[in-house]
Amino acid sequence: VQEDDLNNAQSVGNNEDGSINQHIATGNLSALVSVGSDEPLTFSLNPNTAGLPNLTSKGEAIGYSVMGDTLTASAGMRTIFTLTVQPNGDYTFTLIDQLDHPAGNGENLLEINFGSILQARDFDQDFVTFNANSFVIQVEDDVPVLSGNTLQATVQE
Repeated sequence: VQEDDLNNAQSVGNNEDGSINQHIATGNLSALVSVGSDEPLTFSLNPNTAGLPNLTSKGEAIGYSVMGDTLTASAGMRTIFTLTVQPNGDYTFTLIDQLDHPAGNGENLLEINFGSILQARDFDQDFVTFNANSFVIQVEDDVPVLSGNTLQATVQE
């Protein structure tokens, strides 16, 4: 996902690649698991968020909470992103506010590993543990761009 596609005042006019709505990623997790004969497979989120990375937004630590099928990441009173996982494996990741990236690195990618909170169970409730890097969302940093305007001033001797 791309920070420069966020719908906030800072991102308007600062979208260097012209993309639209790439602050949202969608897909299906079914390719990560082979269910076997005990179908169907049901996906869900583990409410234990201890394995999620320590991230910040505007210098504030991000905390995580899971309610039903949605993980919410918040810093203070701001929601930073959500991840929704449906029982059929469909997921939607929505970036809502900025994440802090390493300084001075240009448009670097911040990887958020969600493998620790994914769960998949088959019909007779056998479950699979996901690998550490099995489901990663990359967030491309937003960087300043020159506006193309010029500024000229005059002084008098």
